[in-house]
Amino acid sequence: MSSTPTFEDRLLDELKREIALRGSTGRETAPAGARTPERGTRASVRRLLTVRRITVAAIGCAMAALATVVAPGSPAAPAAYAVERHGDGSVTLTVKDQHIGVGAQRELAVVLRRSHIAVIVDVLAPGYVCRGEPVVWGVGERGARMPVLVQQFPREISLRPGNVLVFENLSGHTEPHRVDVFTTRSGIKPCVPVKPTAPDNS
Repeated sequence: MSSTPTFEDRLLDELKREIALRGSTGRETAPAGARTPERGTRASVRRLLTVRRITVAAIGCAMAALATVVAPGSPAAPAAYAVERHGDGSVTLTVKDQHIGVGAQRELAVVLRRSHIAVIVDVLAPGYVCRGEPVVWGVGERGARMPVLVQQFPREISLRPGNVLVFENLSGHTEPHRVDVFTTRSGIKPCVPVKPTAPDNS
């Protein structure tokens, strides 16, 4: 059973032959009485170590080149969303993770821009909502009334060129509070941040 010599094996053999050739030439020119065998042995050891270093360096370079080739195709962390493009130009957006943060939303904006779909990402300060947005009120532990903000967005959204996808985020939260789709920009009402006021039940 025979094995095919590798590139490193062939390189090592070539260097060994070169060392042997140079070593024999060096011994012929050594002065009389010199400790030629010992000096030649030390030189051979140094050269052999050099060969090993070269071999290790060659292997390291090969591994680095392999890493460069493999890295772009290596599996990445699963995306929080999936975009499916259709032949008629429409797009189906599937939100896989409800914690699709502001960073992922902005990445999605770049992806959808290729399909001529705009994305607006709003981030509201704590305790604020967009003016005109319905607010559900609840009762806190001490009996005080407080707004209850619930996520309001579908997991699957159909989009067409010219549509606008709007993410409304609350500062400090890891997921959007509300997601709306508008046919065109003309239908979008700008978000005016306001603090919700509890209704008077008296």
